[in-house]
Amino acid sequence: MTDTTDEADMSSIWGVHTIPALAGVRGQIEFVGPRGSAHMEIDDGRVTLSPHDGTADVVIRSDENSDLLRLVRGELNVVIAVLQGRVEASGDLLLALKVAGALPGLGRTQTSAAPAQAGA
Repeated sequence: MTDTTDEADMSSIWGVHTIPALAGVRGQIEFVGPRGSAHMEIDDGRVTLSPHDGTADVVIRSDENSDLLRLVRGELNVVIAVLQGRVEASGDLLLALKVAGALPGLGRTQTSAAPAQAGA
């Protein structure tokens, strides 16, 4: 597994993104892997990705960081990943379904830098 590469790739998409396909959608998703987590907040088409933990409506867990990275970047569909046993999802699965098809454009929609982290 390429954890160092995965971490560098994740840091390249931290921040705020505009995804028109998620207009009207609100919620929070936590992606949890063996080396940490990524928090996604969706607010009417505005998606904020950050490395901090938070309260989430959906938690998606995987033993492989590379699967989580592919999910966040939209390269792996969450429904397919669950059916293949690559990830486990719990919570508001309807939110996960709404977000699943909208993530492929995430890496191309950066609108601002990641929010400053407390203590960083």
